[in-house]
Amino acid sequence: SAPEPAPVEEGAAVPPGPAAPATTPEPARPPRPAPAAAVDPAALAARLFAAAERRYEDGDFTGAAAEYRRALGARASAPGFVGLARALYDSNPQYAAEALRALDAAIKLDPRHAQAYLLLGVIHQDEGRKAQARQAYERFLTLQPAGPQAADVRQILAKQPQ
Repeated sequence: SAPEPAPVEEGAAVPPGPAAPATTPEPARPPRPAPAAAVDPAALAARLFAAAERRYEDGDFTGAAAEYRRALGARASAPGFVGLARALYDSNPQYAAEALRALDAAIKLDPRHAQAYLLLGVIHQDEGRKAQARQAYERFLTLQPAGPQAADVRQILAKQPQ
């Protein structure tokens, strides 16, 4: 059995104990970065869409088109494509072909999105394609038969020869 250590008087120096074994400290690791917060594509698209709508309402059609493209990059939607088409066409009617492609994409995503047909009718009418305009306006009225836009479209159709 090991002998008991001698009692130490108060105030007396304590002899050093056996040396602790030398250990190599672990190399310092950089802290792990916090995982990136998962971005909800729908929420991101909604924020970008709202920003695009504000730009459009402010008359910045080119900026609105860029924001609609960003929103569509986050999540494709019929309202996003219609917004893009509207911003493109309003910024410069020379973008009619690109606006029509955006409307085609909107209709493919949601064939019941009435606003796509309304804008399709406007662009066709402006471009002199009366039969295509009439067809788009009639589809709009099928989908959205009430409201101020419907009344306006009925007036447009009443003025067009068949």
